[in-house]
Amino acid sequence: MFVPLPHPQFTFGVNKYLAFIGGKWTASNQTFTTGIHNAGHLWSEVADCGPKEAELALESAITATSIWATQPIQARLDLIAAWQEKLTRNVRRLANAIASETGKPISQGKQEIAYATGLIDQFLSAAKTTTLDQNSSQPSQNASNKTQSPGPGLVVLSWQSPAYDFVRNTIRLFAEGRSAIVVPAPEAPLSALLLAQYWEEVDSPAGSLQVLTTSSQEEVCQQFIADARIQSMDISGNSKNARALYESAIRKNRSATLDTARPVPYFVFADADIDVAAAIIVETVLGISAQPSVLAPYVYVCASVCAELGDRIVSILDKFHVGNPFEEKTQIGPLLNTATSADLDIYVEDAITSGARLFYRKPRTGLISYPIVLQSEATNVHLSNGRLLGPVLLMSTFDSDRQLRGIADGFSGTPLVHYWSCSGKSMVEMQAKLSDSTFRMNVSRIPSVEEISTMAATDLLARR
Repeated sequence: MFVPLPHPQFTFGVNKYLAFIGGKWTASNQTFTTGIHNAGHLWSEVADCGPKEAELALESAITATSIWATQPIQARLDLIAAWQEKLTRNVRRLANAIASETGKPISQGKQEIAYATGLIDQFLSAAKTTTLDQNSSQPSQNASNKTQSPGPGLVVLSWQSPAYDFVRNTIRLFAEGRSAIVVPAPEAPLSALLLAQYWEEVDSPAGSLQVLTTSSQEEVCQQFIADARIQSMDISGNSKNARALYESAIRKNRSATLDTARPVPYFVFADADIDVAAAIIVETVLGISAQPSVLAPYVYVCASVCAELGDRIVSILDKFHVGNPFEEKTQIGPLLNTATSADLDIYVEDAITSGARLFYRKPRTGLISYPIVLQSEATNVHLSNGRLLGPVLLMSTFDSDRQLRGIADGFSGTPLVHYWSCSGKSMVEMQAKLSDSTFRMNVSRIPSVEEISTMAATDLLARR
């Protein structure tokens, strides 16, 4: 049984957690510490798995897959539905785990679980009208339960959306009758272990899920990449570690996907509804994504309205609740750790050195960082080449069509563009340049959980 999480208070003690291998909670010779740190006290002590545990997990997964795949597809989908019900009943506890390990506020943790359960719901709905071929996640009208199932799949998680990425990458494997070996980021093992407990509690086959907690994610995953018995690899995150693992898999001609966030540019023109633009930018850039963000947003503002937009944003930020991640009212929790705090300072100073100026900043208390707003008249000033680990917004101004064309050239391949303009005429040329992008004009609300889940399920079912 997974060790219960501490009472949801912003205090710190030591709790010990085991890995989940072969349907059993397993200790290792070594442990490592994880979670938000404060005044030198540790939040959690976790099993530090290595080569021995990795081999045990792989053998368990292979054995389980041979049995798991023989079950009728509907039986596997029923287990996924039971798992979803468990997650739905334990949203607060899961959100506590996410807050404990990453500092993400409870409200955002709950939203992450809502996205995860919504994705399962859409996935199962699609499966009602089509049969899922065990050899592919693509729905097939000609699928047969007798089709030989491929081997286990490796799931490598980042710390930014640990629970959502866990669910997104395992339900496809479960539906195909394949065992999943999940290696969470060292910063975020608790939510993965809790999800494993709920999978265990629905009487799932032993070995159908392995969770290897480790302080050496890349080393452990390289062992799996080198083993041909692993049939697929789903890697999440924008870190160097994630890219290195993906590139290693490709060099070995392995089946691998790398799910990375792409920068979403925001454009605000002179004729825009400034109040609407400010509210959406704050909610999507700072209110939702600031705490776990690894991609600094690109916000381009017509020079004539930049000051007005900045003032509107500041008026919203002045009312932000920043601090204790276990309080419902908190919108931004603490930074991940002291290293993240130091990096944030470096990134901001680099931007200022490159020509940006501070538009809004409050003093930081420990790891509690209030949102930071920067303004630059140069559109080529970025925050650490677009990577960031904290609540920072950089507004770059433009005042000519020539500048816009230059900006568009830098976003080739970007999947999504937000812009606010009453006429939209200013965007015609940019839309031509970014013909592969989806343009969202005058967005006035955040997509609902159901809308996001539907899009995610469609993408998941299309993956092979």
